Amino acid sequence: MRTPCLLLLAAALSARAEGPVAPSVVLPLDRYQELASRETPRSLTIVEAARLEGSFQKGVFLVLSGRSMGTLPPVDVLQGAGLRLSDCGSDALLSRGDQGEVLLTPLKPRFTLRCALGRPAADKVSVVVHRVLDVAGVLSDGTVEVSEGERGERTLVATPVPEETRAAATGAALRPTAVGRYRVTIFPDDTRFRWQLSVHNPNRICAPFVLTLRPGESVGQVTSPSPYESGKGTLRFEIPPGNVELAVTGTTKDADFTPPFEAAAHYLLVESHPLFRAEVATSGQRISLAEVGIASQFRGGQGFLLMPGQKATWAATRLETLPSTSYAVSSLRSWFFVGADGQAVGQSDLVLTNQGATELSVPLRAVPTYAAIEDVPTVLTKDKQGNLWFPLGAGQQSITVQHKQTLPTALGFAAGALELPGVGGVANLAGVELRYGSDWTPLFQSFAGEHRFALPEFVDVFLLLLLGLWAERLLSALGMPRRRRLAFAVMTAVVAGANGAYWVVVFALAAG
Repeated sequence: MRTPCLLLLAAALSARAEGPVAPSVVLPLDRYQELASRETPRSLTIVEAARLEGSFQKGVFLVLSGRSMGTLPPVDVLQGAGLRLSDCGSDALLSRGDQGEVLLTPLKPRFTLRCALGRPAADKVSVVVHRVLDVAGVLSDGTVEVSEGERGERTLVATPVPEETRAAATGAALRPTAVGRYRVTIFPDDTRFRWQLSVHNPNRICAPFVLTLRPGESVGQVTSPSPYESGKGTLRFEIPPGNVELAVTGTTKDADFTPPFEAAAHYLLVESHPLFRAEVATSGQRISLAEVGIASQFRGGQGFLLMPGQKATWAATRLETLPSTSYAVSSLRSWFFVGADGQAVGQSDLVLTNQGATELSVPLRAVPTYAAIEDVPTVLTKDKQGNLWFPLGAGQQSITVQHKQTLPTALGFAAGALELPGVGGVANLAGVELRYGSDWTPLFQSFAGEHRFALPEFVDVFLLLLLGLWAERLLSALGMPRRRRLAFAVMTAVVAGANGAYWVVVFALAAG
C-alpha cells in the first residue's frame, strides 16, 4: 500500500518543480479562421458608375469606373447571356462565370473600363448591372432609360430615335455656346497653347461642337468627358445636355492666334519664357490676368479680350543674359580685437540667399583659422586663385569665418588696415566693431566713408589747460626761463592727459 503514496508524492513534487501551467483556450477551427482573417487587410472592389455613351450610328459604348483595394478581387457586375462586348480597355478584365454572369477583375486600384456593345437586330441595347452606385447614359441619336429590379439590379435600355422625331421633339436644334480661355506660351524651342472651354448645350439631346484647327496648330492632348473625333483640321465633340469642361493642349508654328470657334468674346493670355520678350499687337482690349481666368506659368503675361473677328499677333525677342553671382548677400558683420602685440583676431558672419550658385569664393589675405556653414564646422580649402572656398546649398544660409592679421607697431603706435572677407557682391547690411586691449587708445578709425577721431572731452581739455597754466606760473615763480617753462608745461599737460593722472601731477608740482 506504500507504492501509490510514493507515486502521488513524486507527482506532486514534479509538478511543483515545473512551475505553473500556462492557460490555454480551445476554439473551433472556423472560429479561429474568422479571428485570424481580421488581421489581414480587407480586399474590396466597388464599381462606382456605369454609363452608356456614343451613338447608334457610330457605336454604343459601356463605361465602368470604380476603385479597388487589397488583392483587387473580382466582382459580379453584368448579366445577360446574349451580351456581347468588344474592344475593352486595359484597366480591368471581363470574364464569364459559371452561371453566365460577367465578372470584372480590376488591374489597378483606380480603373476605368470602356467596351463597345454589339447591336442586336432590333437596334435596341439592353444591359443589366449589379452593385453599381450610379447608372446613367446619354446618346446623341437615342434615349437611355434606367429601371430597377426587385433584387436591386438596374437595367439600361438604349433605344434609337429617328432624326425626324428628334427634330420634332426639340424643335429647331440650338447650337451649343462656349466660353474660351486660351494661354499661349512662347518657349525657346516652340510655342505651346492650352485651350480651356466651358461649353453649354441647351438641348435635351447631345449636340455637336466643332473646333477648327489652323494648319500650324498640332494637338497633343484632349481632355473631355464626352466622346470626340479628330478630323482633318477639326475636333468634333458630342456635347451632352448641360455644361461640359474641355481642355486642348498642343503646339503651334504660327506667331498669331485666331479663336477656334465663334463666340461673343474670347479671353487670351500671351506669356513668354524669361529668355524672351513678347510684343503683342491686337485690336482687342487689354485686360488683367485675373480677368482671363487661366493660370500663367511665367511672370509678365499679357491678357486680352477678343471680340468676333479679332485676332492677336506677336513677335518674340530673345533677351541678352548678363553675368550674375546667382546669390544675394543680406548682411556682413565683422568683429576685431587688437591685442597688446598688435595682432588682430577677427570673426566675420556672412548671411546670403543662394539662387543657383554652387560655390562661394572668398578673397581673404588674412590667415583663416576657422570656418562654419550653418554652425557646422567645415574644412578650410582654397581654390586655384588662392581664395577661401565654400560649397553652397540652396536658399538662405549663414557662413562664419575666423581669421587673424597683424598691425605694424613702432614707438608705442600701431597703424594699418584690417581686411574684411570679400563676398563677390554688395551686402545690404555691413558693420564692423573694433575692440582694443587696455594697452591701446584708438586715435583714428575709418570704415565705409565714416571717420572717427579720438578727441578729448571738453572737461579734459579745460583741466589740461589749467594744469599747463598752473605749471607755467609755478615754474615762472621758480625763475625758470620762459621758453623752457613753456615747453615743460606743455609736456606736463600731455603726459597727464595721456595717462589720466591730473591730480598726481598737481600734487607733485604742489609738493615741489
